[in-house]
Amino acid sequence: MIQLLSVLEAKPFVFSDKDTITFLSKTSTPFVCKDLNDLRRRIEKRLKYDCLNIIIKPTKENEDVLKLTQAELQVKQADAAKKVFTRFKRYLSNFSDENRIKHYIGDCLSNAITLRFDPHSSYFNNYEKESWDSGLSTEEFSFGFYADENDQSSIIVSDLVPGGPAWKSNEMHEGDVILGFQFEKQPYVDLTNSEVNDFYVLFYKTSSKNVEITIRRKDNQIKKVKLQKAKLQSQENVMNSYVINVEGKKFGYIPIPAFYSDFESDGNLGCANDVAKEIVKLKLDSIQGLILDLRYNGGGSMREAIGLAGIFIDEGPMAVYKTKIGKPSLMKDMNRGTIYDGPLVVMINGYSASASEFLTATLQDYERAVIVGSTTYGKGTAQIVLPADTNLYKARGKKYYMNPSFGYVKVTIGKFYRVTTASHQGKGIAPDIEIPDLMQRFMEKESDELFYLQNDSVNKKVVFSKLPTLPREELKGKSKNRIASNLQFSVMQHFADSLYGKKNENTKLTLSVKGVKKYNDDLDLVTKKIENFTQLDEKSTLSITNNKFMEKLLAVDEYQRKIIERSLEELKKDIILQEATLILNDLQQLKK
Repeated sequence: MIQLLSVLEAKPFVFSDKDTITFLSKTSTPFVCKDLNDLRRRIEKRLKYDCLNIIIKPTKENEDVLKLTQAELQVKQADAAKKVFTRFKRYLSNFSDENRIKHYIGDCLSNAITLRFDPHSSYFNNYEKESWDSGLSTEEFSFGFYADENDQSSIIVSDLVPGGPAWKSNEMHEGDVILGFQFEKQPYVDLTNSEVNDFYVLFYKTSSKNVEITIRRKDNQIKKVKLQKAKLQSQENVMNSYVINVEGKKFGYIPIPAFYSDFESDGNLGCANDVAKEIVKLKLDSIQGLILDLRYNGGGSMREAIGLAGIFIDEGPMAVYKTKIGKPSLMKDMNRGTIYDGPLVVMINGYSASASEFLTATLQDYERAVIVGSTTYGKGTAQIVLPADTNLYKARGKKYYMNPSFGYVKVTIGKFYRVTTASHQGKGIAPDIEIPDLMQRFMEKESDELFYLQNDSVNKKVVFSKLPTLPREELKGKSKNRIASNLQFSVMQHFADSLYGKKNENTKLTLSVKGVKKYNDDLDLVTKKIENFTQLDEKSTLSITNNKFMEKLLAVDEYQRKIIERSLEELKKDIILQEATLILNDLQQLKK
């Protein structure tokens, strides 16, 4: 392969409208190379395409690549080719070390074996385990900085996390150019001819805790900065709440990114506790209703889901849990009382899964909340992560520590059922009120996965006290009338049908500057249309602000203010959130 790459690199690429590349859809038969010449031709086409993607990127303001002279294009082509071949050589270097290849094959084989049992069983190496833990925690190990590209296509430090290792070093600053880095006991990585995406792929593929970063400051001074990973607050799992103003009333809004938890603590320091805190803050704003947003929430800790349900339900069983050999048992929140008993709306979509479905089903069955959006993913199973070699458990007092030498296995150990004893496994949870979502038909569900566990029910007597029946039909009628009269929703649905019709089509384009530019321009046009159909215009944006408590904190925290302001701008344009708010407004009026 290295020899083949050397042959391709020896002479400049020749781009022609007669040369084409085809991207296959998921339903197409996978491509199989007939011989080495066929393989060379395929690799060359892919490298040409990657090269053209770099060429068409503007390197200065208002640059039109189609109007560049031949000499200017040749300069851009030479620079793009260097980046493309550098990237491919790095990829091949992953397979140059025999020991590394053995580990890679071992990881793939282990994962293939586990996935054969069900879609949510998998093998983790140490890095994958660390990433998994970070996604379910309020904290993550980080070097405390982010990267981007400047106008000269150099990789730069874009943000420093206050209190993080990079910030504390006082040697890295926003705008510094990142020239390369070296992890402990690993070779130096030169970022010459690299893009910011290359940096992230290379920088975050290791679980090493120490790194030396080479930077060039604005005064052109070259500096080597040593950093050690530290635990920082995970920005993905930061819990914030907002206030939405509608017709002179205030409603609370809490987006819940995941059901994270502090697994090392015996206390309640996870997602449920954070939601409770946000509700207390929102009460200072005298809210008259509350929206919980579980869209794109893929689940997490079941303990947190139970605790969160208990915030809104006084007492009673939350679900039924069953293992392969054990008897069905009830899952209960052991804390009596509620923190919030006012009007409640829960937002869901096709990416709401597992623990978020658990919470949704419980609130729906108890008549505690109106569920709006689109049908959920359909995962009704629970998993646990264990060391691959269970003989490596080492007991130290009451704690158990895992030896990571052989990696970890995430295995499915049980199913959970609604208090009605029905299961949403493979089916998902249907909303009480459906709100059109452009991407709903493109979201893959549990039932699309190979070897998914089939839906069933459980034989268990469950006694629970429903709350008064919610006025679902009346709310549904009002929402349906609003959506029917909203041109934006109608156009969105038409566009979604059009996109879905092309889902299984192959994409063919010419390997020329004009051909690849047209392809990218068409993709940009589709993206803009999606934004136009899913986002409110400036005249219709939501009136949404921070709660009073948060506003005081942000007055002294510029970094968090910058993050929150970006979130607010997106929320103000969310057409689905707007309809959910209007449904909550209807519910509040009907409950008077």
